[in-house]
Amino acid sequence: MNIKKTASVIATLILISACSQPEESAPPAQNVDVQMPGTLDKAVAAIGGEQLLLGMNAFTTAGSGKRYELDESPVPGGVDPRAETFDWTINAENMGDTNVHVRIDISRDRAAGVHASSLVINGSLGMISGRDSQFNPAPSSMSSDRRAAILKELYLLQPQAVLSLALSNPAAVQESSMMMDNMNYEVLAVPTSVGTISLYVAEDGMIRMATVPEYDYLRGDLTLEATYAEWKVSNSGMLFPASVILTEDGIVLHEETRRSLNLNSPLQMAAYEIPLDLQGDFDQALHEFGANSAEVYLNMASAGFPRAGFSTEVAAQELAPGVFFIGGSSHNSLLVEQENGLVIIEAPLHYRRSQAVIDWIENNMPDKPITHVFVTHHHTDHSAGIRTYVDAGASVVAHEAAVDFYRDILSRPNTLGLGSAALDPASLQIIGMPANASFTLADDSIPVSVYPLNSDGHAQDMVMIYVEEPGILFTSDTFSPNPNMTELDAGAELVGASIEAAGIEPTMYAGGHGAVMSGEAFRALFD
Repeated sequence: MNIKKTASVIATLILISACSQPEESAPPAQNVDVQMPGTLDKAVAAIGGEQLLLGMNAFTTAGSGKRYELDESPVPGGVDPRAETFDWTINAENMGDTNVHVRIDISRDRAAGVHASSLVINGSLGMISGRDSQFNPAPSSMSSDRRAAILKELYLLQPQAVLSLALSNPAAVQESSMMMDNMNYEVLAVPTSVGTISLYVAEDGMIRMATVPEYDYLRGDLTLEATYAEWKVSNSGMLFPASVILTEDGIVLHEETRRSLNLNSPLQMAAYEIPLDLQGDFDQALHEFGANSAEVYLNMASAGFPRAGFSTEVAAQELAPGVFFIGGSSHNSLLVEQENGLVIIEAPLHYRRSQAVIDWIENNMPDKPITHVFVTHHHTDHSAGIRTYVDAGASVVAHEAAVDFYRDILSRPNTLGLGSAALDPASLQIIGMPANASFTLADDSIPVSVYPLNSDGHAQDMVMIYVEEPGILFTSDTFSPNPNMTELDAGAELVGASIEAAGIEPTMYAGGHGAVMSGEAFRALFD
């Protein structure tokens, strides 16, 4: 942790803060009238005093920075080098109240261009307008899970909001102490509607860090951590961190430089209005789902691929005897019935999606176990459901470049999802396909083979999976089959070169995205 301000500098800033405020808005710390725990008292005084915090009905902050997508790197477990830059203004009112109002106006510089959008929360409802998604710029209702994710990150990035909530109900705050990086911190655990935020208070009263439990679908139980530095005095007299860095599992997700913080300059209520046709229903279960795994939502939304809902609908289509295309969501799987068991090809999204597929299998093929789960590549939206299949007894089949990564993450605790405690790494059955070879899961009726797939840098562990007897090829991301395709694209070219190198000629193509197309339609693209 990088602590850039000494206690003497902070004391000077507090003195400047007091001198720069109107007399009625800057009482010294000794004027605190209510009974508070000592740590809370100290933190309140350091940031600007009780009167400012209790009077903070609204705040506006502006900043810019970079956003990184966890587990979207070309290298399994690596840091994503492709940051999306952003510039935003956040207006928030009544934080911690059921009548909360939030408006985030954000411009993102993505690979696909500069996209601007507005995210509005009005009580239990929400709305999204502008170019939030790379595909559909139309205004839409904000789902309860996305709303919860936004609120959770907002609390973590805005320590003054959490401290104000603690001050309004000090009896609910739990205190403890912790030694970290050779420094002793007093910890304030503050309950919110989206989880308990822990504020780490240094000896000088400044909040250096905040944490909250987070469940990453792929990596399991983690801690989301925000660190604050370069504290400045706002126009209102309250101190705010000009530098905020958000990390998960030691990897930077969000880094921001703040330009300003202003208190109690509320927007007109029209700025928070949501049209009747966009007023969806609040769903408590979805709220809890989004609050549990906020950064999964926000990482994908940053890239322009926002998520919403449980994604538990299963639409099964039998492509050939014993081979089923499992759709019903934004991400697909393939199910193969071998003589001794069932093979799942692709475990996308999260544990709820995998459990829904398992439930379908138990209802339709109750007498056969799931023996293997094949993974096309490590990116979280295509692999984060593997733990559920492993818990069900499946062995993992993947590119050898991802074996160590999967062994690491699958051996971690997974209690915040539907999974179990940490698994013994020695008990994990992970089969690695050699980088320049193939692997075949033999079967007298339907063998399944794995071949390397050049994804042009998308993922070093990318493979394509071939169900040999009916001749069905499954690919993800590199190529998304579409029966209506009429023009050759770069992804189809990469797949064409890979199947030629493998010496196979599929009769059908199925995708982790998209649909199913015939071998004839695929070959026609090259004519």
